[in-house]
Amino acid sequence: MCFVLPLAAFAAGPFDPRTVITMAIAALLALYVRRLYFNPARTKALAEVASGLGLQFFPELAADELGTRGASFVDLNPAPGRNCMRGTINGRETVIFDSYYKGQVQGTVVGFRVAADSFCRDRGVIQPTFWHVEKMGEWVFVFHLEPQVKPEKIAAYVEEARARFETAINPHGSDATAMSAGNS
Repeated sequence: MCFVLPLAAFAAGPFDPRTVITMAIAALLALYVRRLYFNPARTKALAEVASGLGLQFFPELAADELGTRGASFVDLNPAPGRNCMRGTINGRETVIFDSYYKGQVQGTVVGFRVAADSFCRDRGVIQPTFWHVEKMGEWVFVFHLEPQVKPEKIAAYVEEARARFETAINPHGSDATAMSAGNS
């Protein structure tokens, strides 16, 4: 947001107090919105989390870089992801980011790269549930309806998302482990 005043406004003489107050309120509001939009404390904390997990940190990545174009959680607006972490966790390329829509936080999303033709049982997109699993091309995104995951809970959130991802990509569902144990 940028306000531009012509120099003639300053040369006209004394300021109208209402104009000064309005300009001050507008400037404070702009700073407040900027602070909310680019929450530096969260960004710093998540950069540290990324380092701890052995991931690269990016303050912002485009929807095309994340593979989110067309995903249900972007609401037809391929907004960039913020506070992005990218790298390999347990041998699988993983991305973690905050999803935003019109400046509002939608939630923290975890994506796992898969082959484009791999099986995935989408959950929560057609039948609403707390957790959502959605396949978009080479990515399976897992997220839940909590607005943002706190930095200190990211590792546990990723592990929970990974467990749901593993179940979703298994054609036999959650019974596959029990079936393989019984066949041994």
